Amino acid sequence: MLVDRHAFVYTATIPWPTASLPQLDWIQGVDLVQSWLERHVGSHHASWAWNDSGEYYHLGVAFKWDKDRCLFVLTWK
Repeated sequence: MLVDRHAFVYTATIPWPTASLPQLDWIQGVDLVQSWLERHVGSHHASWAWNDSGEYYHLGVAFKWDKDRCLFVLTWK
């Protein structure tokens, strides 16, 4: 589970992105989401952080700004 220490209040949960190789699906999923976040939202720990999703097959992210959370949810849901 990916969880960072943060003070961001805008949270979102998405299903893990799928990957072509089942053994690497979580690694590819994290890399895919992280690169998207850094390109479209900003740097890790400054604009967003990993958050507890509360669900086993989901990925949680917390955001500094609600507009970034909305963009993320609309992109990945």
